[in-house]
Order: sequence, then structure tokens, then C-alpha cells
Amino acid sequence: MARKKSKEKKIYVLDTNILLHEPFAFLNFEEHDVVIPMTVLEELDHIKDRHKDVSRDARVAIRALEDVLKDASPEQMLHGVALPARSDERPSGHIFIINDHHLKDEIPGLPGGENDHLIINTALYLQREKSPVKVILVTKDINMRLKAKGAGLKLVEDYRTDQLIDDVRFLYKGYYKFSGEFWSQVGECRTVNEGR
Repeated sequence: MARKKSKEKKIYVLDTNILLHEPFAFLNFEEHDVVIPMTVLEELDHIKDRHKDVSRDARVAIRALEDVLKDASPEQMLHGVALPARSDERPSGHIFIINDHHLKDEIPGLPGGENDHLIINTALYLQREKSPVKVILVTKDINMRLKAKGAGLKLVEDYRTDQLIDDVRFLYKGYYKFSGEFWSQVGECRTVNEGR
């Protein structure tokens, strides 16, 4: 996800797959606010008990959220708990837990009980209620990004902190091509065999 530094505070709504991809992702949004819909917590809870590698990431994400939110009251969770600041110079964003099951359905025509739709609905609700603040849904699910845009969400992003290069032409090929005849450029070459 390419985010430019700006003084304009934004609200990022995280999908479950972001916390499974990087369990501490909610700490990477610097001075911006992060919203975790209740549906995301429920999905993490269901995934943590499976016997797969992804279960470990779900448990790590749940523990990381608990570390930040353990001393917060229900009121503080609704109004935002300050995220740990990385330095004293920058303001910290806040993390919110939103009970998305009680929000008015902002997506007419789509089944409201599906988890993706509940998360999209949360972002649409915040987009309407918090305007002109930018609300961004962050998900690795391409289809969910398409559905969110189709439902009227203005800003939807992939989470790409692990992507360092956009153009594969700049990746190291794994070899170096010498011009001319290689062995003519090599001076003396000896092989020494020691041991067995």
C-alpha cells in the first residue's frame, strides 16, 4: 500500500486478511486512525482454532490487539484508544473496535449477513458519518475491493508493505553476464583437494 506522508488524518478500516498477512499491521498506520470491525475479530476467533499455519497468525494478531486494548474501557474502545507512538515527535493515531452488526445497511441489494459485506458496510457508514475525513478500506481480497467500489466506497487499497519493487525489471536476475570470453579473462586457476 503506497501511502504518502500527509498531515491529513485518515481512517483505515482493516479486513481480516490484513491481520492474517501481517498480525501487527494495525500499528503501521502512524498518525491515522484504524478501525477493526467486530466481524474481523469474529473471523480471527474462528481461524485461530484451525490446525493450519494461518491459525498462528490469527492468534498473534489477537494477542497484539489485546496488548494495545487490554486496559481500555468499552467507552474508550468506541471513542478510540491511542496506538503506541513510534516517536515523541509524531502524533499517534487511534484504534477503534466497531460493532458492525448494529450499523444501518448501507449496501441495498446485497445480503447483509456475509462477512465481507458487513466490513464494507462499516467503511461506507464511516465514509458517510465522518465526511470529509477520508475512509479507506484496506484488504488483500481483490473481489472485496471491487465490491466495495461498486457499493460506493471511494477509497479502497491493497496492503503492500512487503512489496519493495513495482517493476520486475529491477529485480536481481541471480547472475552476472561477462562480456567476451570468460576464461580468457581469468588469470591462473587452480583446484586444491584436501581431505577425502
